[in-house]
Amino acid sequence: MGERRHGSSGDAVMDAARSSAKRVNRTGGVRSGILEP
Repeated sequence: MGERRHGSSGDAVMDAARSSAKRVNRTGGVRSGILEP
């Protein structure tokens, strides 16, 4: 049961990390487009 609980926490952390990465990627892409037309 402990492992399962840990997995849930890991999933939440992974989701947050993915959201952060997506945000950075989107901002980077837009910035790149403005810098490099």
